[in-house]
Amino acid sequence: MNSTHYDTTSYLFLLLFAWSSCCYFSSCGPYLYAPTDSNLLELKDKGDIKAGASLGAGFGLVGNRRTDINAQIAYSPIKNLGIQASGSLWGERVVSEQESFRGPSSLMGDLAIGFYQTLNKKTAGFQKGNTLVWRNYVGLGGGDLNHSRAEGNGYKVNYHKYFIQSQLSWNVKDKFSVSFFVQPTWLDYQSATVFGGPSYNILLDIEGLKNNSRLYHFESGFRLQGGGPKAQLYWSCQFSSLSVPRPSSFIEIFSPNLLTTSRFGVVFSLDKIFFKKKSKAG
Repeated sequence: MNSTHYDTTSYLFLLLFAWSSCCYFSSCGPYLYAPTDSNLLELKDKGDIKAGASLGAGFGLVGNRRTDINAQIAYSPIKNLGIQASGSLWGERVVSEQESFRGPSSLMGDLAIGFYQTLNKKTAGFQKGNTLVWRNYVGLGGGDLNHSRAEGNGYKVNYHKYFIQSQLSWNVKDKFSVSFFVQPTWLDYQSATVFGGPSYNILLDIEGLKNNSRLYHFESGFRLQGGGPKAQLYWSCQFSSLSVPRPSSFIEIFSPNLLTTSRFGVVFSLDKIFFKKKSKAG
């Protein structure tokens, strides 16, 4: 039985390695939206309070260096109900053979509500203490993305976002977990301003927003997390894709913005640090 457990774990890590490798070979810089660290805080019981923070980094095909700082919190006021909030500060530096300058920056926040459900309470094949939890959230938020260069040119966009997030987590005795998630997002751009002389590609993207201010964005990824009952560390890989309609004299062309980000973070179980849950009878 133990050999089967280890074989399954080995295949799982091989899958994660292949996925993350593919992600890193398909990354470039964003123009109109900068994805945040998805809120994958693992609520499992009534009264759970989780808080997390992470630092992300990514590299584009032309040498763009991206960093982001994220803060998250989640709370379960009643059984199977979760409420979560997130905030993110994001920035990029563009590096080329000729120069190095500050790229786009962004400030974002969102709020979501949803449910979680343990799927394997009575499922054969799972060792005692291991759980498979399914979480689904709907949320809304907003933010901006500003690219102001020293020469005085650039652009700025403001948007509202609406999203659905579905997450599946496998937890091993509350010491280690792996989570997979998908998050379709709808972006509603409130304003788009161009000043100076940005590149032709950016001008096409901004012009495309005038014809279609609502864009579809898709994110997926995974997270590996482990540690003790009060605090755990995690590493995540997130893949994002945003298609922007560009105007053309003959046909509307969709310009894909592909982005991959790797993040390291920490999660605290505030309910275990500051409060003591009453033990269940029986």
